[in-house]
Amino acid sequence: MLSDLWGLGAGESARLRGELPPGVTGRRLAEMGFVPGVRVVCLQKRRAIAAYALRGAAVALRKGDARLVAVERDEPWA
Repeated sequence: MLSDLWGLGAGESARLRGELPPGVTGRRLAEMGFVPGVRVVCLQKRRAIAAYALRGAAVALRKGDARLVAVERDEPWA
């Protein structure tokens, strides 16, 4: 199911899908490792900021930036 990165709750994981936004924001996200196909896990989430783990690093994003990143949620274990 496609969603945005902000839609993940703490402990949920997904794969990044689609294109990043054009311009400075998209380039900054790509430099931090947010590229299509990468698995990301939401570590914790607060009102306007969330921490995500990807490629062995923890990265915090503001809500507005996280909403720009399309993800496909991993299927829960049956």
